[in-house]
Amino acid sequence: MNPHTTQRLYHQLHQGLLAFVRRRVASNADAEDIVQDIFVRIHTHSAALEEAQSASGWIHRVARNAVVDHHRARGAAQRAVVALAREPLVWQTERSQAQDDAAQELAGCIRPFVELLGEEQRQALMLTDLGTLSQKEAALQAGVSVSGMKSRVQRGRANLGVLLRQCCEIEQDVRRRVIGYTPRGLEDGACCD
Repeated sequence: MNPHTTQRLYHQLHQGLLAFVRRRVASNADAEDIVQDIFVRIHTHSAALEEAQSASGWIHRVARNAVVDHHRARGAAQRAVVALAREPLVWQTERSQAQDDAAQELAGCIRPFVELLGEEQRQALMLTDLGTLSQKEAALQAGVSVSGMKSRVQRGRANLGVLLRQCCEIEQDVRRRVIGYTPRGLEDGACCD
């Protein structure tokens, strides 16, 4: 597909795709990123678009798949953050010293990121994931409903995951345990030291 065709498609479809994606993700920034990814996929796989019987159906499928991929990646990152936050408390004997060192070093980096969260999310994570309280006990201590505490923890984990992904590329084994990480350079806009 030539660049003029891609540009024409962008102008024709951008607003509709953005509205479609915004209804399915929490953040406007994420929606914009996903729409950009959709256009990259359209351009990269333009031969499939030209062969499709229904161009709008094909584009809709690409958009749906991009949203699903986003949620899968986000879920994996959130699970990694939760596992990482609990890692110092659950040492496992079969891990190598290098794995232990990497996980412990990265776990030490989590607390400063937690401090960057809003007060409610920070408190929720400090009481639950980084503390010893259940979400029910934390809700009682904070004077909020259990569902309110669950929401705070979930949003806190999601935002913490975003902050960590901006800072480091985290490598995990098949059991989703941290086995290494690589800090991103400051040229990537990261905030790691």
